[in-house]
Amino acid sequence: MDLKVDDAIVNPNNGKIQYVVVTGAFTDGQRTVALPLKYLQWDATNQKFSLGVNTLALTQAPAFENGKYPDFSSKDWAAQIEKFWNNLKPDMLNGTPAQ
Repeated sequence: MDLKVDDAIVNPNNGKIQYVVVTGAFTDGQRTVALPLKYLQWDATNQKFSLGVNTLALTQAPAFENGKYPDFSSKDWAAQIEKFWNNLKPDMLNGTPAQ
């Protein structure tokens, strides 16, 4: 799957990147997803990033229209996205997430 990193979501309290915003073409159309940084893994051998999740996770993840970002400071959005990413099923993972 070919994904493009569009943006990053930074925690304003500590300046750390929480999510990378990725867009890709799926069977049901284009999707834009906020992906927790821990699922983006550096592949030193191939000199590129790889995902710690598979297509199943990305197709089921909460998505939004590219360029029409939700209010990331909303507690509702934060709860929804955290609930999804913290409860991934083993068949949605590629390897072990970074700590």
